Amino acid sequence: MAAIGYLIAYQLGHRAGLVGVVASVGAVWAGESLFGAGYGAAASISTRGALAVAVGSTDLLVWGLALWIHRIEAQRNQLARAVVAALAASPDAVLLVDPQGRVVAANESARRLFRATASGLFGLPMGHLIPDVDGRPDALQRLVDYHDPVTAVRVDGSTFLGEVVTTRLCDDRGVPCGWMVAVRDATEQIRRSEEERRTRALTEIGQVIAGIVHELNNPLTSLLAHAELLRMSDLPADARESVDAMEHATRRAASVARQLLDRTRRPERCSVRVSLADVARSVLRSRSASLAARRIRVVTRFEPDIPEAIADRESLEQAVANLVVNAEQAMHGAAGGGTLRVEVYEDGATVVLAVADDGPGVPARERERIFEPFFTTKPVGEGTGLGLAVARRSVRECGGDLVLADGGERGARFEIRFPAAVRVEPVAVGSHAA
Repeated sequence: MAAIGYLIAYQLGHRAGLVGVVASVGAVWAGESLFGAGYGAAASISTRGALAVAVGSTDLLVWGLALWIHRIEAQRNQLARAVVAALAASPDAVLLVDPQGRVVAANESARRLFRATASGLFGLPMGHLIPDVDGRPDALQRLVDYHDPVTAVRVDGSTFLGEVVTTRLCDDRGVPCGWMVAVRDATEQIRRSEEERRTRALTEIGQVIAGIVHELNNPLTSLLAHAELLRMSDLPADARESVDAMEHATRRAASVARQLLDRTRRPERCSVRVSLADVARSVLRSRSASLAARRIRVVTRFEPDIPEAIADRESLEQAVANLVVNAEQAMHGAAGGGTLRVEVYEDGATVVLAVADDGPGVPARERERIFEPFFTTKPVGEGTGLGLAVARRSVRECGGDLVLADGGERGARFEIRFPAAVRVEPVAVGSHAA
């Protein structure tokens, strides 16, 4: 009878929690203190039940069974403590989820990742943390073989992209009794992957451009040669003017083709001292008629005695012109005009050329993609999505950077930033004494 009583007690204890190593991990983790006041006595309900029966019995068989079970439980709990310690030290967020899909325990990494207090995650449905779960416990099964990042939500409402690994927990009889969910913040990894993808895309674009320019150079050279021959012949004045215009346009096309080809290579010409204020003035002069026609007021602020930058003037002018044109189009399209602000100033060891407008600005959801090749917010047919990508690349290749800064309440603000060049002081040349 005593043995039967023990078996009943053992079965009751056996059903009371997560069984086996999983049972002990669950008991230690969720109960006495994963990441709390120490691991303490981790004896399971089944062990206590066996010892309670044995104390009231003189049957040696009962005592032997009780001690044997106690030894097995001690080994199981020792293994459980080791597993718990590993989970507690894991850099990844680890959560224990019950069959109803609610969090019953979490390690310190999980509390940091989800910005929760010590008890802030306890009892939360996984659907609150990972919306893809949809509030249904069985939805965790869909994430077992799912390898793409999913959107996760912190306790404060902010979101991040996370890699999720889910493991089904079962008792000794194979009955599902919960989930182990590991979450890793993949935001930085995804950012690096996106940066690599953009670099590869620009490299491919450069290869295509190089091929196109090579094919264009031959007919352009032929056109210039024929223009020279025509100029040598006896032509009426109006025909000679047409030839001059043709030659000028052809040389301009050849110059643009050469610049495109130069941009596909690592610039060796990024060694010229350039005044950012002079670049800004040159671009504004070339755009003055268009800006006036679109009712855009230009406000400039150029700090005096600003150090120069080491860059390539042609590519820098193209980058600034791209920013001015984008601002011009944004303001004209939104309100039929506006104010364009162009500033050149010194910021510590950096010289900055900023172009800001009071147009509609860049929506938050598009800020991360604004420099991607082929990404554009303009209507179809009005933009290629290459201007900002090429501009940033040309600036970065000369040691600077092009960034989208905080434009305030309205508009967009782009900044071209270069390390300030070392000032070269003029050396006075005096006469030598005889």
